[in-house]
Amino acid sequence: MWYNPVNNIILRWGAMMNAAEFEKIAVSKKYHNIFYTSIPEGMKVFRSPDAILGFDVGNGEIFMGCVSGNAFIKLFNSSKEDVADTRGDFEIKFVPEGIEFMLLKNGFYPESEFVDYWLDDLQKFSSNLEFKNRIEIQEDFNEEMAHEISASCEGMSRGFRGETVKTLSEWKGQKKRYGMFLFSDRKAVGFMMLGIYTGSSGSVLWIREIAVRPDYQSKGFGRQMLVKALLWGKQEGASKAFLAVDVENDNALSLYESLGFCRKIEGRGQINMSVTF
Repeated sequence: MWYNPVNNIILRWGAMMNAAEFEKIAVSKKYHNIFYTSIPEGMKVFRSPDAILGFDVGNGEIFMGCVSGNAFIKLFNSSKEDVADTRGDFEIKFVPEGIEFMLLKNGFYPESEFVDYWLDDLQKFSSNLEFKNRIEIQEDFNEEMAHEISASCEGMSRGFRGETVKTLSEWKGQKKRYGMFLFSDRKAVGFMMLGIYTGSSGSVLWIREIAVRPDYQSKGFGRQMLVKALLWGKQEGASKAFLAVDVENDNALSLYESLGFCRKIEGRGQINMSVTF
């Protein structure tokens, strides 16, 4: 443990502050980004009376809770030198709107903004699309092969970095989580993460990611995979389908809207920002 009496900042490593303790403190603050995610163990944690930051060095993510944007920036500026030697950039997902402007003023930049798109009545969905490629939906899928396809698309849409093998393994380990592969030229060229979960209105098909190798894009493979997923979800009894898309990903938005997806809630989406040291 390291203590800075001037700024009243405490630094803890790893098990000295476990994930449950960190989450409890973070969500007690007015602003936090603890949504739809599990807090990793072993983070590099900084804490002041008004803020708490956790740096997940392995995945390049920052988890946080603070009473104000000023409190966040004060703690961040006091701690960034201690993590700058671990990696060159970090991302904050689910940035609260109340501190977004303060982050922009202090070196953070927009990474992406995801909004939710829904297909309300999946049981009415139908398609005459001809599937010209072999498509497989697998529960015990090859996460190395999936990572290779996903990583090949890094940077092709705003904020897309590709899925790590660790993330894919964690996804595969959950109940009703699947991987889909599309094959062409005797190799896997497309990948999708999809799952089924129970929502307030019934079973929902969740399409988490669609990736097609750059050399195989603009051939209709993404549409084939999406239609296949929707028909599969319908067969599995899902009543709705859900996915998230960046507001500036025009090609993806056109594809989703052509199949009946629509945005249900106006306003801001999931704001993600990054910082480079």
